Amino acid sequence: MTVVPYSDNANSSTDSAQVASNTTAIAANATTIGQHTSGIAVLDLLRYNNTQAIQANAAAIVTNTTDIANNANDITSVGATLAAMNTATTASIATNTANIATNASAISSNASDIATHTAALSQQQITNSLFNSSFLQNANDIATNTTAIASNATNLSNAVVAIQASLIESGTVAQVKYVQTRDRYLDSGGNHVGLALTNSGSGVDDVHVDKLDVTITPKAAENKIIVEFVVNFNVIGETADYGFIVKRFDGTTRTTLAQSQDNTTDYFTVIATPLHNSDANKSSNAVVKIVDENSLSVATTYELYARVTDSFSSSATSIFYLNGPAGEHPYDAGGGNSSREGMLSVATLTEIRA
Repeated sequence: MTVVPYSDNANSSTDSAQVASNTTAIAANATTIGQHTSGIAVLDLLRYNNTQAIQANAAAIVTNTTDIANNANDITSVGATLAAMNTATTASIATNTANIATNASAISSNASDIATHTAALSQQQITNSLFNSSFLQNANDIATNTTAIASNATNLSNAVVAIQASLIESGTVAQVKYVQTRDRYLDSGGNHVGLALTNSGSGVDDVHVDKLDVTITPKAAENKIIVEFVVNFNVIGETADYGFIVKRFDGTTRTTLAQSQDNTTDYFTVIATPLHNSDANKSSNAVVKIVDENSLSVATTYELYARVTDSFSSSATSIFYLNGPAGEHPYDAGGGNSSREGMLSVATLTEIRA
């Protein structure tokens, strides 16, 4: 900034102009000073920031120096480790090289063995081929012989059966089946109530005495079966004629034996009939015997039936009591009315060879 010195010799106009010029210059200088002051403040701020950055960089340099020292230690340690590893690797390589040499020798030996075995295998395959051909022929021979043996076994079995049949005399007993019982037909109170014998007026009602059922499986269908029932019983009620017939049951069909009634199928014909006696205290006995000339080859049950053979009123009934007397006080084996008889009935089947 330039200031013009005051001169007493200047006139007042000149002085005023000079003052104005100086004032303007002062203002301009003040503005410049303000600008310089602002620039100095900015420079001070920049210097402060640079100082902070320098301090931070100095701290970072200290840290980096420490890290470099640590890294140098680590590098030294790693170097030692790598040196040890290199030594071990070198030893391992030497060992592996020796092993490779040994293995190469073994491979060469194995190759020689493989060649030997291949030749032997080729020879064995030739031998196996011949053996398989022989084996197949033997298998075919065995199959043929097995068939022949099975056929011979069948023939032998048939021959044995024929011989056994020839050794067994016709008319001899093949087997015997029987049932014997003292059972009676009792009510829930233990009273002997028996079986009702009725006549419907237009025909007869056969009553099944099922406690004497007996079953047999004949050895051969052409054999004869002698059927025999020894029946002990009482009959009371309206005076009526009665008797017994026999039926057979094969599990499906029930058939009256041919000689149970006459050829006209007269229902009033029977196998046997006892002397009639309606006295409740008197017992009767009947032997019912018949031959089944056409026996079956399956399990067959032979059944005894009682049949009324008199045309009495359908409203009247006779009672059949098996193995005990009639009445409300039957025989009691446990100590009841000891004056009443207790009886035994038997059914027997005898198979006779044809």
